[in-house]
Amino acid sequence: MNKLPELNLKKLHFLILILLSNILYAQNSANNSVSLSLFIGGLSIRSESFKNIYKSNTGLIFGGSLGIPISNKLTLDGSIQYYYKESSYLSAIDGGTRGNAILKQVVIFSGLQYIFFSKGIFLMSGLGGLSISLVDEERKDENGRFLYQTEGTGNFGIYGGLNFELSIGESPVSVYGNLKYLHSWNPVLEFDETYRALFYVGGIKLYFMNRW
Repeated sequence: MNKLPELNLKKLHFLILILLSNILYAQNSANNSVSLSLFIGGLSIRSESFKNIYKSNTGLIFGGSLGIPISNKLTLDGSIQYYYKESSYLSAIDGGTRGNAILKQVVIFSGLQYIFFSKGIFLMSGLGGLSISLVDEERKDENGRFLYQTEGTGNFGIYGGLNFELSIGESPVSVYGNLKYLHSWNPVLEFDETYRALFYVGGIKLYFMNRW
């Protein structure tokens, strides 16, 4: 009497596998397609002097990215993100000075994305390439006098990271998140000898144009 439910359960599993194998997921059906995405997330600048002035290492970023396929697994990947942080502070670095600080930063990533795992609606890929950081920063004391100012300071760096993507049904849309670590040997911030930062974002990606 117990064999019938077991047999029906096996048939159900088999039917589910057939259905899954025939669904066109965003990443698989859109291989060799250009992709465009929008994202929001956080930036954590690895600097104690930055934390001293801005009260924390982290802040909100937002931006977009463009992917141009080279093959089914390899994509040219570019993104741009904007970061803004403002703080009223008492800085031990500036001799105990009270003041206000504003940091505006644009970071551009340009590199490759390689898919090393893809199963059904889910894929994982590695990221790597070059970056450039453009920074405007100003600090004033409580009387409005400039303590420090820089405009358009920027430098090149390298980055690496991971990307995770999940398609939404049979649509050309997927949701994703990625983590990037950036390192530059040249400083962007006044009190540092190098520049290091961690980016973590989530967003929506649209595959919209077949390349071939």
